[in-house]
Amino acid sequence: MNQQLELFAGLHSPAPDVEPFHTVPQAAQALGIKKHMLRRAIAGGLIPYYTPFDSTRRLVKLSEVRAVIEQHRNGGQDHG
Repeated sequence: MNQQLELFAGLHSPAPDVEPFHTVPQAAQALGIKKHMLRRAIAGGLIPYYTPFDSTRRLVKLSEVRAVIEQHRNGGQDHG
């Protein structure tokens, strides 16, 4: 019985290297940017987003939003 418990003990523990998802308002607040700017970047395809099953909410990863911000601060792409 103890061996079975040991085998399954780690199954419900979240992996330490998995980045959490954030709603647009949460991400905007955490990064100090305006919600409408983040929504515009998502709609324009600059920032990837994820939708949970049976939902219309858009979720983002802070690392991906930060990467786009840094890219544009350092010259970014020409959109003209």
